[in-house]
Amino acid sequence: GPRVASTVARSARLLGRPIDAGMTQRHPRDLSAGERLCLAIALQTARRPRVLLLDEPSRGLDGDSRSPLADVLTALAEQGTAIVAATHDQDVVVAVATRRVDLD
Repeated sequence: GPRVASTVARSARLLGRPIDAGMTQRHPRDLSAGERLCLAIALQTARRPRVLLLDEPSRGLDGDSRSPLADVLTALAEQGTAIVAATHDQDVVVAVATRRVDLD
């Protein structure tokens, strides 16, 4: 319906991708793992939370899927959402983090 289409469109905007009619008609199961994660983040941030907590957001994603994740997290941060993530993925940390706390 219209709410699903607007959420998919928001996810596409966060990814910096053009929105086409076919995109809003696709079922979430037909999206890549990275696109599904970005859609889930778009759903969770639809009400514009001030803080987003993520636990291992890149777990199970291949290199091609990590880039859209970094793009979405960067876009959310630029829009004013504080993001706190627990991760072992140093590539995501380097790509996205403005502050890093290492735990031993």
